[in-house]
This record gives sequence, structure tokens and C-alpha cells, in this order.
Amino acid sequence: MSDFSRGIARIAIRVLTNAAFVVTAIICPSFDRIMAFMGSTLCFAICVIMPLMFYLKIFGAEVGKMERVISWLIIVSCSIMALLGTAFSFIPKEDLGLGA
Repeated sequence: MSDFSRGIARIAIRVLTNAAFVVTAIICPSFDRIMAFMGSTLCFAICVIMPLMFYLKIFGAEVGKMERVISWLIIVSCSIMALLGTAFSFIPKEDLGLGA
């Protein structure tokens, strides 16, 4: 593939990605809630909770007691934050005093 074709493909992918977000936002008026749900739940789960749990599962015998306690504290606190973020992403903005 030539440099020119590669450049055109990059531009097309960027434009189509942005267009997909715009179309989704138009079709689904509560797009902000979907993004808040994905941000709160999935990011905590994928970036913090699951890696720590996998680490404890794989290296459980080698992990010291203090490190295990700290890891579990982080897992529990991130789980609570994910649950709160998920709950607040579905509460109507009017009930939170943020307006429409």
C-alpha cells in the first residue's frame, strides 16, 4: 500500500469513527448515560479489579500478607466506586439537581 493510500485510509477511518459516534448520539438520546456506564463499570473492572484479581490468583503463594491486604482493599474500594458510578449514571439528572 502506498503512502498516499495509507494516508487516505487513516483519514477515512478517523472520519468514520467520529461519524459513528455522532450517529449513535443522535439515535440514542441518552448516549451520555451509556458512556458514563461504560466508563464507571467497565473501566474499573478492566483496568483495576480484574488485573489485581488475576495477579492474586496467579501469584497467590508468593504475595506477602500486607500486599494481599492492600490489593483486596483496592479491589473492594474500586468495586464500590464502580457500583456508585453505575448507579449515578442511571439516576435522572433532574433528581441530582443538574437540570435537563
